[in-house]
Amino acid sequence: FKNYGFANQTNTTKRNSNALWTDAAKTMIDGVELGAFYTLFVPTNAAIEEAVKAGRLPGDPVTGAPEFDRNDQSAPHQDAVVRMIKYSIMNMPVNSSVAVDGKKDGAFTTILKNAINESRILTVRYAPNKAPGTMELVDDTPVPNVATVNLPASNNVSNRALIHSINKVLKF
Repeated sequence: FKNYGFANQTNTTKRNSNALWTDAAKTMIDGVELGAFYTLFVPTNAAIEEAVKAGRLPGDPVTGAPEFDRNDQSAPHQDAVVRMIKYSIMNMPVNSSVAVDGKKDGAFTTILKNAINESRILTVRYAPNKAPGTMELVDDTPVPNVATVNLPASNNVSNRALIHSINKVLKF
């Protein structure tokens, strides 16, 4: 991935997002707690570009190039980037994550809250045979987006987090 939204903060390209921090001294994403477990779903570059072209994320609607530099964004664009990233992070029970292995499915909370401070939900589902390559994410909108997990670029382990690549930006 180029990781448009999760790029290294020392990189100075305009594709970096500092929208998740309330001040420059913070080193954690707002809503993420120390010691907690998370599963992250990172959209591919093509998925982010598709969302930009559709007007769901800030950037060039013709080329799909995202604009994630907070200093160049309006407040609604900043909010869209934050909501997209937070909706891609699942809260997990202690010592738990959702791997692409067919063992866990169902509804999981994310760190994104709705207007009444309830966690937004992502549903993990598999084909009936529960084959790992069939893992999908379904967002909680009335007409949901269904994202497929990119198995070769998934199951990346981080400190208390498991990271997967998905082929769509979820509806945040």
